[in-house]
Amino acid sequence: MNYSLTKSRYDCIFHGPIWTLIIAILTLGIPFDSVRAQTGAKWIWSTNKDEALPNETVYFTRSFDLKDKVKSAQLYISCDNTFTAWINGQKVAQGADWNNPVSVNVSKFMKANGSQLLSIKGGNDNGNTAGLLVDLRVSLKNGKILAIKSDGQWKWSRKVSKGW
Repeated sequence: MNYSLTKSRYDCIFHGPIWTLIIAILTLGIPFDSVRAQTGAKWIWSTNKDEALPNETVYFTRSFDLKDKVKSAQLYISCDNTFTAWINGQKVAQGADWNNPVSVNVSKFMKANGSQLLSIKGGNDNGNTAGLLVDLRVSLKNGKILAIKSDGQWKWSRKVSKGW
């Protein structure tokens, strides 16, 4: 399905309901929880996200393999409160307002084939609620799409570890 949307100076054509939702969120300010509901990404943290420590820093990693060359890769990310993200050791994004998710094309940071590493430093500036929400979509030259979402497969630590 193709969807069209026009808002002030924006004139965009979207392909498919999930991409429509994600791009609409970024351009129209729709709550980021709509992305979570549509993609299956979950808010994650070191412990229960409602029992976070004030001024806590958590280091998240998620490795994955690519079986072909990358056609395109888009990272959508939000963190309550701050984050910095790296792919394969290269800084790709940062943000400090969980109400305004970041979207960045990360195609050039992906290796042609093989193991990839997405690393995120998340910070809880205050309060006892924190969370990280991630959706990475990788389109491969062979037509397959790989979705890496924040879920229970991520590793985390309160200290930077070797190889992080």
